Amino acid sequence: MQRLSKYYLTIPALLASAWLIQAQFAGSKVNKWTATADMSAARSAACSVRLADGRVLVAGGAGEAGALNSVELYSADGTFSTAAPMLQPRANAACAMTQDGRVLVAGGSNLQSAEVYDPSEDTWTSVGNMNVARTGGFAVPPRAARSCWWAVSRPARSNSS
Repeated sequence: MQRLSKYYLTIPALLASAWLIQAQFAGSKVNKWTATADMSAARSAACSVRLADGRVLVAGGAGEAGALNSVELYSADGTFSTAAPMLQPRANAACAMTQDGRVLVAGGSNLQSAEVYDPSEDTWTSVGNMNVARTGGFAVPPRAARSCWWAVSRPARSNSS
């Protein structure tokens, strides 16, 4: 399995009822975790993907008030910067980089919708709905140069019992 980057970014999580806004990375050569800059928004259940330019996009997630639409970019210098917000708040969404360098974010938070982020323009575009609302899982890019994607995740649970 090919490693995408020499850094692993950990996304802040709910720990002992306290929201964390810190991130750490582990260098492959140093075998230790190093603190880095704080994120601007505390979040858990965010999706993240390494962009072609080496930055890491961290999108959505859950905050104290529910699902988030905020997006942050982690740079190699150890800092976070804000990016354009997603069109809809999403927690537990699937995300993956497309072959042309954009990022697909689909489902999450019982949503059927999907949107694409263009890092060169810092913009989000709606790309339609899936047949079924989904949460969790991951998105898999096609190996051939095709425009289709497969979102692999579990169907969202119905609120009725």
